[in-house]
Amino acid sequence: MKQKAISLIEIMLVLVVVAVMSIASIRYYTSTQAAQKVNDAVDIFGEVRSAFGNFLVDNNNTPYSTGTTVEQVSDLYTAGYLPSTYEGCQSQSGDSGSGDSGGGGCFPYGGTITLSVSGGLLTIKMNGIPGNDCEPIANRLQSTMNKNLGENVTKACSASASSSKGGVNTANYVSATYVM
Repeated sequence: MKQKAISLIEIMLVLVVVAVMSIASIRYYTSTQAAQKVNDAVDIFGEVRSAFGNFLVDNNNTPYSTGTTVEQVSDLYTAGYLPSTYEGCQSQSGDSGSGDSGGGGCFPYGGTITLSVSGGLLTIKMNGIPGNDCEPIANRLQSTMNKNLGENVTKACSASASSSKGGVNTANYVSATYVM
């Protein structure tokens, strides 16, 4: 009786199949993570908008009826308008666009969020978004806007990376303006 053995070619074919499957699964996992970050960023815009709307209702719109005011995400959390996932979030006062104040663990890209209210419009600006995710976030937000009311999205998306923030261009931002 003759024994059959596995040849070198058969072993190499098995290794090639395993390698191709590994590469495909890594690419799928990476693209799924990127899509999840985009979804998280869009969700943050909705959560902050809703929290600020609730804040205005509870305060009879009085602090924001005239002039321009900047509200902090951390203040909305402290007042109980945002869930515990926003605990420790830092937001940037003013509108320098630099994204240097860090974002805690609640912003998917580690950037900052700025809120400002002027003339009944709430503007939410998220800084520090990578160039390849900037456009999808802006497009998803644009699809939720009521353009007849004057709601819109502005963005500054650049593919070039800044070495100071680990390859993320800190000048990239998406800004959404909502009617309150």
